[in-house]
Amino acid sequence: MLICPVPRAGSNLKKSTMELGGSDAFIVLEDADLEKTIKWAVWGKMNNMGQGCVAAKRFFVVEEVAGHFLHRFQSALEVLRPGDPMDPLTTLGPLSTESALVKLLDRVKQAVAHGAKLVKGGERLDRPGAFMQPVMLTHIQPDNRAFRDEFFGPIALLFTVKKRRRSGGAC
Repeated sequence: MLICPVPRAGSNLKKSTMELGGSDAFIVLEDADLEKTIKWAVWGKMNNMGQGCVAAKRFFVVEEVAGHFLHRFQSALEVLRPGDPMDPLTTLGPLSTESALVKLLDRVKQAVAHGAKLVKGGERLDRPGAFMQPVMLTHIQPDNRAFRDEFFGPIALLFTVKKRRRSGGAC
């Protein structure tokens, strides 16, 4: 007599969720409506202070709009208001812990020491709590750990990319 193990295996299956990486790219093409794009870039990066696993981490911007995007994104980050996360006027909350803040500040310094350009931020805010200035890093090369690592905080990695030209024919 043949006994099929499937019913036993099926009754023991468990639901699971897996995060499989990707570092949450935010892509800006030349035809983007920058007003809308900046609004969503700030929300994507700064929602929960960038501490969520689905927060935008790497911003890939085509060179045709990179200068405009960078300037407008920086301006939008500069007006964020630190404060109590329960206050509706607060737009910049603290990090989850003091150790998370210290670790992120160190990682930003390491990224810069290895060639990244610090466009904005990178310092602790002078106020009680684990508050950090939003950070913008550019010129991140493949030999820099920041190129591959995830930053769970208010740190935006910006990459300017060339527009890819189609070489005729179908997609």
